[in-house]
Amino acid sequence: MNKMIAYIRRKLSVRVSLWVVLFAALIFIAALSFLFYQAREAVRQEAINRATQILNNTSLRVDSILNRVEVATDMTGWLVQRHPDKADSMFVYSRGMLQNNPDFYNCSIAFEPYYFKEQGRYFSAYSKHIGDSIRTIQGGSDRYQYFYTDWYLMPQLLDHPCWTEPYMDLDAPTNTSEMVSSYCKALKDREGRIIGVVNTSLSLNWLSQTISAVKPYPNSYSIMIGRGGTYFVHPDSTKITRQTIFTQTIEQPDTALVALGHAMQRGEEGRKRMKVDGEDCYVFYKPLGKTGCSMAIVCPESDIFGGFDNLRRTVMTIVCIGLLLMLYFFIRIITQGCSSRS
Repeated sequence: MNKMIAYIRRKLSVRVSLWVVLFAALIFIAALSFLFYQAREAVRQEAINRATQILNNTSLRVDSILNRVEVATDMTGWLVQRHPDKADSMFVYSRGMLQNNPDFYNCSIAFEPYYFKEQGRYFSAYSKHIGDSIRTIQGGSDRYQYFYTDWYLMPQLLDHPCWTEPYMDLDAPTNTSEMVSSYCKALKDREGRIIGVVNTSLSLNWLSQTISAVKPYPNSYSIMIGRGGTYFVHPDSTKITRQTIFTQTIEQPDTALVALGHAMQRGEEGRKRMKVDGEDCYVFYKPLGKTGCSMAIVCPESDIFGGFDNLRRTVMTIVCIGLLLMLYFFIRIITQGCSSRS
């Protein structure tokens, strides 16, 4: 090292070349730093706009589905209230609901105990998609007293139609179950007395596939939580319905994640930059209609700035190689010039 420094001090050509290259390097560094800063901000803003637009489009799509459920349920309730004394018509209405809306999971038109005396205590016209067909049966039994379920009681207690928190729908004939969310509307007679409830459900698995299909970037993913913070959509299926957004903060406190969970619970809309599973991410969140649920898109920074970082490394490599070549040629040119004069 000492020999090299002594050599540089003796050689005028080397010193001049180093000063020229150093000056050029400072100019390049200043210009490229400003360029990279502006480019990174542009990439960041483009990523924010892209993710926000996709989130809004997904929210609009989900809202349109929820609105169709509400409109179809209200129309079915209107038909039922026009002919409240015809039990057989209820099967037609329930089946027709699913025939006209193949993406609905099931439809139930349930009545108060002994409303149709000839049918016994329970009468619920229940239709459900089974593959490509629709099965319609009379529901209700001593094992399944629908009068005490949330979907039957909530619209009566609240005195207006409502969406339920997702719950497990058990299908006795096929011994299967499905996580669903239901829109419920109370039925009243001409005197204003409650006679039953119309209940239309969406499969949470189907809704999860619709939301999970949203991927602005290769490693981005979507989540959906309910009013209590429970995961209903998440790339890790072991967390769905078993954990809340706050579960992991019990052992590993994370104020940013807690703040995100509370914001989503309150039905707020926005974005946050935070660490998710140890990785820097942007999280974009938005409420989903009247369901009380909220969805979010998680985009890792490595995905957003991956192309930009690769370009920056390539440009810096080219600049470094160029400066070294510049230094080499300056030394040769100055050395050869000095030799020719002597």
